[in-house]
Amino acid sequence: MLVMFESTVVTQRLRNLKELRSLQTPKQPIMVYRQGKWEQLPGDALLPGDVISIGRPAGGWSPVVSM
Repeated sequence: MLVMFESTVVTQRLRNLKELRSLQTPKQPIMVYRQGKWEQLPGDALLPGDVISIGRPAGGWSPVVSM
């Protein structure tokens, strides 16, 4: 009986984890100035010292914010 209970708990936890993972939003691309050039990187790839562009139009110039 204890084994059945534990298997039920494990199954429920796995189902809950799968549901939580499906709620994640996709990573947004960010324009980053790194090593002398602008690159488009996912938001989770930022490093300390990266300079990012906020609201930079394609091909245009705009002020940057250092993180």
